Amino acid sequence: MFIGLRVSSFHLTQVSQTKRKQLPTVTGQPYCCTVPAKFDYGDRSPETLIAKLKISEFAKDILIKLIDEFGPDWHQKLYDVQDQSDLKWEIDPDLIDLKNGMAKENLSTEQQLVINTALKNSLRPFMRYEYFLDSIEELLSDKSSDEEDEEWIQKFDSSLLLKEWRNERISYWESIKGFGGKEARNQTYLDLEKIDLGGKSCTCHTCGVFFYDNIPDLFHHAGVKELYCSVSCESKASFECIVCGEEYVVGHPHASLFDTLRILRLQSICSHECLPIYKTEKLLQSRYVSGARRRALKYGVDFDETINRESVFKSELGKCYLCQIETHLEHISEGYEPRLATVDHVMPISKGGPHTWGNVRNCCLKCNITKHDRIY
Repeated sequence: MFIGLRVSSFHLTQVSQTKRKQLPTVTGQPYCCTVPAKFDYGDRSPETLIAKLKISEFAKDILIKLIDEFGPDWHQKLYDVQDQSDLKWEIDPDLIDLKNGMAKENLSTEQQLVINTALKNSLRPFMRYEYFLDSIEELLSDKSSDEEDEEWIQKFDSSLLLKEWRNERISYWESIKGFGGKEARNQTYLDLEKIDLGGKSCTCHTCGVFFYDNIPDLFHHAGVKELYCSVSCESKASFECIVCGEEYVVGHPHASLFDTLRILRLQSICSHECLPIYKTEKLLQSRYVSGARRRALKYGVDFDETINRESVFKSELGKCYLCQIETHLEHISEGYEPRLATVDHVMPISKGGPHTWGNVRNCCLKCNITKHDRIY
């Protein structure tokens, strides 16, 4: 089936979807059911269309990876749905040779050329995907490395291209698959982040999925959020508060994905009440010891009063035992501090590990959150 054309007095005009239903039929069937004309389009594969674009090679590589992973068909399905409310082109069936689907030979050469050209344009392969590529080409332009930094150009092109693809993909999940807005966005980001498009490689702390932060300027995986592939996995993350030692689950966001309490809880701080203590060294030391004692009693394991953040930090010369990075005891910023020194239990207390010198190591906050209650 293909898009038709309406020819009145040998001139092309648009007709509405309502008028289309009133068109005369041929051999008992509507015109759109006749055999479509066959034209030689040459190589019109998606890869060839991409190669012809006047954009950077880096952007072309991204488009090739996207087409290899998802194909072009979903673009066609999306445009088909969007076209249902648009004006359609139809053709008078009396002007078409039903044997080959092209203009009848008894028409003038000029009339045949007009009709056959219109038919050829309406039937060309991957037409809808070509429309998407045209919009990408309008967004991007070739930039000389002499004028701009090449790395900046790549980030700029990548961001614009992927945001355009993202918008198209969200519309697909909503219009074709019937997803709600939130569900469509989440699925789109999962699609975008499962292939290497040049973004930072990450591993989800909750589900273990390997993913790529391909649109970093959206801040979906900024700071501590780089440890999770999705909002769902963030919500399921469980922690032991580094201030009071209480165990908790982050839970679903209330007003915003970036609300302050949610970000605190992702940093292993359970509440706004623990935040001021976290920022005060002496109070933090005291609260940590009391929290560790309470957990040791809860799980019935040995407890050593001499163990605290500072003593463990000094015993390890300030290095994280997992990544070997230099950690710091003092707070140096208001936000997430991945290098902050914490105490990690090699065998987690919740799994029977004692709070004794043979089972504690100095660990940066990022590695401690990542390790959680795993046994390395």
